[in-house]
Amino acid sequence: MLKKILPLLLFCLLPCVGFAQSAYPSAMPTMTITAADGEESEETEYEGTAPIKALLRAHPENVGSYTPYYEWRFSRQGEEKPFLTRYEEETTYEFRESGAFLVELYISFVEGTDTIEYEMDSPFMVNISESKLEVPNAFTPNGDGVNAAMAALAVAAQLRQEIHLA
Repeated sequence: MLKKILPLLLFCLLPCVGFAQSAYPSAMPTMTITAADGEESEETEYEGTAPIKALLRAHPENVGSYTPYYEWRFSRQGEEKPFLTRYEEETTYEFRESGAFLVELYISFVEGTDTIEYEMDSPFMVNISESKLEVPNAFTPNGDGVNAAMAALAVAAQLRQEIHLA
């Protein structure tokens, strides 16, 4: 009886073993944004003011015996050539300037002479709006109620400097 069941069992299990080995290496990249106020959120697109810090993780899957080689490309929207390339599985970048930015991940999974290329379906997008600081150049505290106080007006700005008036 065992002689009859064993071949049947092997026949049923062999496709499962083959299926487990046929999964190709891939990745599930994530971008975690830390805003100037310290709040963190996982995003595929972000719009806000500078400075913001982005933590980018590749999250490779089904690597098996393949060796992954990572390439993060940072570029301004509309420009082909990246202004920065990083080669880590996990990297960070602080966006300090206004503009529209794209972040793309490319991975080459290599095993001997076999190479499997991975490219993100769509890049991460980061839009940083311009900041504006208006400071009057004069004030007249003479009691008439006009220009009696001096105040700075910040529009979409995250200030990291102190202003000292003498």
